[in-house]
Amino acid sequence: GIAVVCAAGNGGGDSVGDDTDLYPLYPASYDLPNILSVTAVNNRGELDEFSNFGVTTVDIAAPGIGIMSTFRRGKGSEAMALFGGERITAFSLEFGGRTPGISGFLYDCGKGITIADFPPGVHGNIALIERGDVFFSQKVTNAQLAGATAAIIYNDRDGNFTGTLQDDADWIPALTISRDDGLRIAASNISSQATVINRISNYGYKSGTSMAAPFASGALTLLARHFPGDDIDRRLARLLLGVKPIDALQTKIRYGAILGLPHSYIREPLDVSIRFLPNESLFTTEYIANVSFRPNPRNDMFDIQSYRIYHASGTEMELIAEIPVQPKETVRQYSVLVRKVKKRTADLYAVIAVDRSGNKGAPAFTR
Repeated sequence: GIAVVCAAGNGGGDSVGDDTDLYPLYPASYDLPNILSVTAVNNRGELDEFSNFGVTTVDIAAPGIGIMSTFRRGKGSEAMALFGGERITAFSLEFGGRTPGISGFLYDCGKGITIADFPPGVHGNIALIERGDVFFSQKVTNAQLAGATAAIIYNDRDGNFTGTLQDDADWIPALTISRDDGLRIAASNISSQATVINRISNYGYKSGTSMAAPFASGALTLLARHFPGDDIDRRLARLLLGVKPIDALQTKIRYGAILGLPHSYIREPLDVSIRFLPNESLFTTEYIANVSFRPNPRNDMFDIQSYRIYHASGTEMELIAEIPVQPKETVRQYSVLVRKVKKRTADLYAVIAVDRSGNKGAPAFTR
């Protein structure tokens, strides 16, 4: 009777996301109806390279990149970079050195793969390095050997990122910034001084599917607060009916969608019921169900385009019919025959209204 939200996992030892359909990770991969497996996406709805995936074993995605979280007291960091009078959003690499502020000229050091990438002038100044090809620890080691007092690593793809130097050693301060910020700074001919700040804090930014799973837990808690009479199937169905499809996720995870909640202004249909009809075929085990419901008059002000009927069992959610809206003067009640449904009295069916923009409303349930 309890929903269990599990992080899908952050890849194997190489920190590259794995297909958990092939390489299970537990407890997220247990085939149980009350387990919701959640992976991590960035602010563009894209899986990060560390995010596990699986079209049968991972259900949904949620934000999990650069999430501010609590740390053990004094083990977090407040990081930023100042350049040309501008404050640039930055994350601290894990184990990076602390500083209330180190200033110096920025020197473009390419990808910092070898010591030869670092010009002599970087000694006593700050190394600007592009992400890619080698570990962050190797880039920062090379910066230290070249005499840099701090390092700023900019992304090799859109957005910012977090990472680690792997060991709690005597590192110089090392920050990460977005690709746009890094390219803009590099294009400015590095003519201004920069300041790197990496102060001790009780908070900091972390990335991972363990940062994404709490968003789903919080959403389920919110639904439990507003619908205290729901059983576990209804609670999970409410959450899964509200997710937002993302094209890039369609072939990666079960529902191809990120966490969302139904639009509460679209109210649930009324008087939903289901009646199973005799199966007249001798050669198939399919069943036929008659689903009936009334449109909610409180939705008249919205441009409702269709009604969707779902079959739900735990985290299994299947769209079994979509019915176009008829002019309200011609229909007061919908009655639809749905084929190939499972005749199990414990299973749940949900009906939702959908507007022209694809926004889904609150579900009405029947068994």
